[in-house]
Amino acid sequence: MHTIIKDVVFITLAVAVFVLVFRCARQAVVSLTQWHQRRGAGKPVDNVLSARGE
Repeated sequence: MHTIIKDVVFITLAVAVFVLVFRCARQAVVSLTQWHQRRGAGKPVDNVLSARGE
């Protein structure tokens, strides 16, 4: 039984870490995109918003 519990805990931790990393990466991409737009100031914002699904 103990090995199963350990496996479940390990998988749960792995998924949690993966989700956190994924969220941080997505936030970084969004920030970089906005920063890039501010520098370029030529591309329409609507394209990025539609690409993000908002």
